[in-house]
Amino acid sequence: IIVCSDIDKQKLNNAEKIDVIPNGFSSPKSEKAYQPQHYLGFIGTLNYPPNVDSLFWFGTEVWPIIQKEYPNLEFRIVGKPNEAVASLQFDNFNYLGFIADPTLEYAKWNASLVPLRIGGGTRIKIIEAFSQKCPVISTDVGAYGIDCEHDKDILIGSNKETFAAHCINILKDSNKGKEIADAGWKLFQEKYCWNIIGKSIKRIVEKI
Repeated sequence: IIVCSDIDKQKLNNAEKIDVIPNGFSSPKSEKAYQPQHYLGFIGTLNYPPNVDSLFWFGTEVWPIIQKEYPNLEFRIVGKPNEAVASLQFDNFNYLGFIADPTLEYAKWNASLVPLRIGGGTRIKIIEAFSQKCPVISTDVGAYGIDCEHDKDILIGSNKETFAAHCINILKDSNKGKEIADAGWKLFQEKYCWNIIGKSIKRIVEKI
């Protein structure tokens, strides 16, 4: 049996015939530099109910706190628009539509946000942000199954006050953003790029 995270294996009692192959993402052609342009961003499928819920929660509960500090800040959202977006119109939410290669967009963001409250599985969007050297701010649900550590390679806040505080701090402190981005990139290289995952597959096949 193959699962995507150590936590899933633990929930199945660490049985002998269970192995872990994490989700991954393609390595970029070159390492990115962290040079944000004072934006926060989100990338995801906009007809996926957990994403809709996350943006509604962020827009109604978290965003007003951030706007008190940064009233002109823009929140940039990548994803194919649909009817759900009509209920997610908040001040300075900029829906960019589908972008086949969001590399240049990631480069603008101070952080990629994952404000998920429901749903299962591991988040490809977190691993993708790691690969782009973009800091991630997530809820604990959003970071489920990713082998990351709060305040090292990711920032985690699961209530509106904490999530907003992380956003404000990373906007104020570019050095902190770079520190988180560098650690996320290192974690990506060590565990979540395909050549590393390929070695895990080879090991499991040989064992079988």
